[in-house]
Amino acid sequence: MLIRFKDCYKDEQQMAEFCKLKFLSEEYFTENLKSISQLAWGGTYTRYKFALEGAFYPFVRCIQKVRPLDYGAIWIGTRHEYPRIFVNNLVADWLCPYSRSGIVMTEPFEPLYRVLDNWQRLSDRRFYPSLNLPPVPDL
Repeated sequence: MLIRFKDCYKDEQQMAEFCKLKFLSEEYFTENLKSISQLAWGGTYTRYKFALEGAFYPFVRCIQKVRPLDYGAIWIGTRHEYPRIFVNNLVADWLCPYSRSGIVMTEPFEPLYRVLDNWQRLSDRRFYPSLNLPPVPDL
C-alpha cells in the first residue's frame, strides 16, 4: 500500500492558515478537513518538503500505486501533543497512533477488509481504550 499526499495548498502561507495548534475535538477537526478537501487540486499529489506545527496533510492510500483505496489526513501535532490520524475506515477517527506504552498502533489504521478480520481485538478496551467499537460490526 502506498500513501500519497494530496496537493491542497498553494503555498506555505495558505498551509499556515489551516494549522491548528490544539486538538479541540474530532468534530472540529473533521470540519477543518472538509474545508481542506475542497482545496484539493483534483487527483494530483505532491511531496511536502517541510511540516508546519499543527498542519493538516490529507492523503490517499493507494493499492498498486494508482488505485485509490481510501483517504484520510494526518495532523502533525505540536511540541506538546502527539500527531493524530484520520482514516475513513470506520475505525480511525482522529486517533493518536501511539499506545500508552509508546508503541505505534497499526491495526486501527488498516484498510477496512483487514479491520473486519481484527474486529474482536480492536473492540477490546484493554488493548485499544481510545476506540469505541461495538462487539460485532454493523455493516
